[in-house]
Amino acid sequence: MTGIDGQLATGEPKSKKGRRTIALPALAREGLQRHRITQAKERLAAGDSWIDDDFVFAALFGRPVEPGNFLRSWHALLARTGLDRRPLHEARHAAASLMLSKGAPLKAAQETLGHSTIRLTADLYGHLMPGDADRVAWVVDDAFGA
Repeated sequence: MTGIDGQLATGEPKSKKGRRTIALPALAREGLQRHRITQAKERLAAGDSWIDDDFVFAALFGRPVEPGNFLRSWHALLARTGLDRRPLHEARHAAASLMLSKGAPLKAAQETLGHSTIRLTADLYGHLMPGDADRVAWVVDDAFGA
């Protein structure tokens, strides 16, 4: 969902890579399962007032979440966890950087992020994270038995 001329709009992703299946970490799967239960209770409580537009995350009565409300919730979450206020897109950047810094294959990261080319992923997120240079040295040492 995006905003177009101040109105909420839904539609297809920008590219073919935008519609994809990704592997979710257990933490995300468990959170989504709990959310599904909560939402089912909300749907039952709303009865005929529920608008079923099949959103995973919906506002009151199944309506789409307004972007401003979502952003306020995002900032509140950051505050509760002691993190500085940041744009939501930085969460994607952080996740991509962490995937790569923890050794996820670049091709797998590209497919998860929905980038059209592996080069785009490498150019955007392939910067060194703390400790990566040491890991490169360790890999070479390990390869040559040092």
